[in-house]
Amino acid sequence: MLDNEWVSLFENGIDAQVKATNKYKTTTVYAVIDLPLDKRTVTKNAMMPALLLHGTASNPAPDLLMRAIEELYGANMHARTGKHGDVQTFEYILQVPDEQIIGEPGLFEEALELFAEMIFDPLQEGEGFSNRAFDIERMLHRQKILNLINDKMSYAAEKCLEIMAEGEPYGIPRLGYADDLDGLDANTLLQEYLHIVQHRQFHIYIVGNVGIKSVKSSVEHVFGKYKDLYQSNDDPRLPLHIAHQSAPTEAKQLIEEMDINQGKLNLGLRTGINYASDDYPALLVYNGILGGFPHSKLFLNVREKASLAYYASSRLEGLKGYVFVYAGIDSERYEEALAVIKQQMEDMLHGQLSDDEIEFTKVGLINQYRQSDDPPLTGAALQMYARYTGRAWSVQELINAIDRVDKSAVVRVAERVHLDTVYFLKSKGGEAK
Repeated sequence: MLDNEWVSLFENGIDAQVKATNKYKTTTVYAVIDLPLDKRTVTKNAMMPALLLHGTASNPAPDLLMRAIEELYGANMHARTGKHGDVQTFEYILQVPDEQIIGEPGLFEEALELFAEMIFDPLQEGEGFSNRAFDIERMLHRQKILNLINDKMSYAAEKCLEIMAEGEPYGIPRLGYADDLDGLDANTLLQEYLHIVQHRQFHIYIVGNVGIKSVKSSVEHVFGKYKDLYQSNDDPRLPLHIAHQSAPTEAKQLIEEMDINQGKLNLGLRTGINYASDDYPALLVYNGILGGFPHSKLFLNVREKASLAYYASSRLEGLKGYVFVYAGIDSERYEEALAVIKQQMEDMLHGQLSDDEIEFTKVGLINQYRQSDDPPLTGAALQMYARYTGRAWSVQELINAIDRVDKSAVVRVAERVHLDTVYFLKSKGGEAK
C-alpha cells in the first residue's frame, strides 16, 4: 500500500524506517549518525564525510566513484556534516530513480550496495584516508571556515550565537575551528571515523515507491555484509539543552569593530519553548510576525518606516527555542535601531497585533510547510526531530496547529520571550550611539 505512515523495520543494529509513496519518481535514502557536539572533536568530525566521496575500495578514485554513481541511471550520492540543536550528525544521502518507472528490477539494491560501500569501505592508503584526498579536504575545510569569517553577516550571526550559548554544545560552530586542522592527519582521521561507524547506531529513512518487504530484504542483505562494523553500538540519547532559563537581570552585550561599511546588529532571544512544546506552532507565528516575512514588524517598522536598517529579520531555531534577530545598520544609529527593535517585542508582549499580521503570517507559514512537504527529505527530517525531542509532528499536523493559533497564543509566547544577548559589529571609527 502506498502513502503509508512511516514503518519501522527493525531495531537491532540499524534503525530503518520506510515511507512507501508514489509521490516521487526517485527513491531517497537518508542515513544519519548522531554525535555529541564537542569542541575536542567537532572539527575532525566535520571534515570526515567529505573524504568519503574521494573513492571506495572498488572505485579507488573520485572520477571512478562518480562514474559508478552516474551509471545507476543518474543516481546521486553524497555525505555531509550537520548540526541540529546540540547534536552533530553524519548525514549520507542517496537518490536513485524509481526502478519500476525505468523498468530496471534490482536497481535500488545495486545503488544501496554502492552507498553502503561509501559509508563503510572508503578509499584507504595504508592505515588512513588517501593522503591526497586528506590534503585537499583539509584545505577546503579551512577555506569554508575562513569564508564564514570573511562574510561579516555570517560572522556576526555566529558570534551572537557563540555568546548566547556559551557553555552549551549549541554554541560550538558547525564546521569547527581552523586552528584545529593543523593537528589532524589522514591515518588518525580514518581510524576515528571507523570507530564512529562501529559504535554509533545508524538511523536510516527511506522514501519512495517501494515495497516494505523488498526494502527490508535489501537493507538486511546489503548492510548485513558490514554487520561486524555495527553489531556493537553505544548510542545513548543525546541531550538537548532546551529547558527554560530565567530571564537575566541584564542582557549580555558585546560591541566589536572591524573595517566594514555596514554595522551588523544581532540579538539572541530565549523563549523556553521548543519543538516538543504544545506552544511550538504559536512560537512559529510569533517569529513570523516579528521578523519572518516582508509584512513583519521588523521589516516594516525598523527598515521601512524608521529607515534604520538595510535589512531586518528574525530566525527561529526550533530545537532550542531560540530566536535570532538580524539587522544591517549604520553604526552611528545603533542605540536608535536597538530601541526600535525592542519596541517591536514590547508591542507583541502587550498584544499590539493586528488581525492582518496574524492571518498573513499564518498563511505564509502554511504555504512554506506545504512547499516543504514536496522534497522527500522533509519527512525524514521530521522523523529525526521526533527522535531528538520525543515529539512527532507531521507536516499536516503543523499546518493544522498553525491554523488554530490566535492572538492570545502569540501573546502567551511573547510573555516567555526575553532578550539574552546583544552583539554589534560596528564599522571601525564609527560611533555606536
